[in-house]
Amino acid sequence: MEEIVLALKNFFENDYKFHSFEEIKKSLKLHGEEKLNLLKCALKVLEEEGFIFFKNGNYQQFPLNDGLAFGKIEINKSGTGFVHTKEGYVILIENNLLNGALDGDSVIVTGIVNKRKDYYAGEVFKVVKRGSGIVIFQIIGNGKEASLVPYDTNTHISVGVNPRELDRLLDGDLVKIRVSSDGVDGLYHGSVEKVIGNKNDLDIDIKVIAAKYDIPYEFSEEVLNEVKCLPKEVRAEDLVDRVDLRSENIFTIDCDQTKDRDDAVGVKLLDNGNFLLKVNIAHVSYYIKPGMKSFDEALDRCFSHYLLFSVINMLHPIISNGICSLNPNVDRLTRTMEMEITPMGEIANYKIYDSVIRSRKAMSYSKCNEVFAGKVVSDYEEYRSDLMNMLKLYNILEAARQRRNFLNFRLLEVKEKSDEYNKIYGFEKNDYGLSGSMIEVFMGIANSIFYSHYAWLTLPFRVHEEPDLLRVQEILEILRKSGFKIPNYKQIDCKALNSIINSLGNSEADMIAREFLLRGMKRAKYSPENIGHFATQYDCYGHITSPIRRVPDLVANALVDNYQSFDYSEETVSKLQNFMEKLCENVNKLELVSEKMEAEALEMAMASYMEDKVGNEVIAYIIEIASNSMFVRTTDYIKGRILFSDMKDDQYHYDPIKCAVVGRNGNIYHLGNQIELIVKSASKINRTIDFETSKKKVLKLENNK
Repeated sequence: MEEIVLALKNFFENDYKFHSFEEIKKSLKLHGEEKLNLLKCALKVLEEEGFIFFKNGNYQQFPLNDGLAFGKIEINKSGTGFVHTKEGYVILIENNLLNGALDGDSVIVTGIVNKRKDYYAGEVFKVVKRGSGIVIFQIIGNGKEASLVPYDTNTHISVGVNPRELDRLLDGDLVKIRVSSDGVDGLYHGSVEKVIGNKNDLDIDIKVIAAKYDIPYEFSEEVLNEVKCLPKEVRAEDLVDRVDLRSENIFTIDCDQTKDRDDAVGVKLLDNGNFLLKVNIAHVSYYIKPGMKSFDEALDRCFSHYLLFSVINMLHPIISNGICSLNPNVDRLTRTMEMEITPMGEIANYKIYDSVIRSRKAMSYSKCNEVFAGKVVSDYEEYRSDLMNMLKLYNILEAARQRRNFLNFRLLEVKEKSDEYNKIYGFEKNDYGLSGSMIEVFMGIANSIFYSHYAWLTLPFRVHEEPDLLRVQEILEILRKSGFKIPNYKQIDCKALNSIINSLGNSEADMIAREFLLRGMKRAKYSPENIGHFATQYDCYGHITSPIRRVPDLVANALVDNYQSFDYSEETVSKLQNFMEKLCENVNKLELVSEKMEAEALEMAMASYMEDKVGNEVIAYIIEIASNSMFVRTTDYIKGRILFSDMKDDQYHYDPIKCAVVGRNGNIYHLGNQIELIVKSASKINRTIDFETSKKKVLKLENNK
């Protein structure tokens, strides 16, 4: 079919006339049922890629400057669509103009109107390819009287299914339906793919999020049968050719709730004044090998997803919490990166080897931070000297990192505050403190050494491109117009970015500005080609330290396990390269999915928490400005939005010149400003929190000075 696709591209090149199927087949001289079927498939592929346009039974190369555009649509939680075109601009689609489009669909847009420099609006003309096509519906009624209602009220689509599929369902059941791309008179067809549960189930929120993003919530029977056969403890035969580290002081340091412990560290001060750092990684690939059902399922899942109080594991809990978890006081198989580090933070030498450890203690970030603060933590006193050596080494490595102009990409993370019954009573910064930063640095240097050592292999490198200079300059100009004192730099490199970040203070507004700048950087991603990592300033980087919860780490370990047995023929190398390209593509896609899932779970929790607080007054900061609304974050970390129409003291609009929200009476709002608001509404199901201003109260405005 590839040959036919190429022939079609040549046929349509520089030709914007409409052609019938008959014309095309005659021109390409294709005959026979098999060839014609391949031609139909090839035409569909090109239509789904946005290369050709199909209308009234004829095909045309996608017309330029003809009021049409092609792209993938992203629909936010308010039901508004944003089509990202191949040309790099974004088209806004109001929810009443989606015409059956769902999040992730490839669509053709018509009626495009230029609203401002970087903002267009239009209407979905046609869905040419469904993304997942998944919609969650609720069953209303029972048996023959049952009907389907969108669970999320921002879903603007009606779906018809075979009535037999609803016969055994009960009132309040939630179902996952996969919708087709066809719609007649607004009614689309689909089938019930899965009964998620009942709306009253305790864990229904997490199951809905998993179903929406097509992430399996349970493991297959084959995986369960497979992991049941794994050993429950380390055996004598597992210790062959392993370095025995069981007598050494080695610890895990994680958050309090962690059950899947995949890294443990130990630090010694040597007689020569150097430090010996040992980063020990759970040797998951010793148990879970390529070809096993568990390995295949890990390739499909790619990540463990941490959603509030729940975890959707990449590997079955028997593996992740059992034989592979570096639990205290039990033998565990590991791969060790042993590094001798000078007082200047330089690597004097290193070793990579398979090992066995026995963790002395499962430590927590919070208690380690107490030790670092000079407090007495009774059950940690035995290991105080070990921890203080770790802290000394961290300070050395952090200083070296700063000299290297490492760009810290850590953004604000928020977590729920809850009681012993998982009842949420607020939200707070998710800050692991000094010990969290320490473990991050230790893992980073281990990752770098491992990937540098095995750089000649085909691995899933973690790469990060340099930022788009024009984009960064646009962001900096927005910040300057918002009142932030941002220095000018001709060249935007890590040194300049760090200088800009360090020029910002520690106020809430400054932190918002810092987030805004960092979110404008390009995303790091996985790639079979090593092009370096801009933020870390490492020439070679990747992930190896979390094989329990991240598939690139598992795959990298497995490749190193088996590289000596490769025949390295041209065919083998080619297959491995193809595998790695597909793996990286899938992992990059699912990394975004994982972030969206975790964000949705948090948004749902926030909205649920705020449902009984309608009418309450809050103080918030502006964190983002859109065409008709502002997104805000309250002083207690609740995120929501306020429409300009809900700002009662004036009539507001967005001014792109000032990069601000401007009122007719002269009121002006910038990024980072503080405002007083009232909770207007909150919906857990829609994950929305809306604010408004009071008619009686003048807004409090805190400028960025």
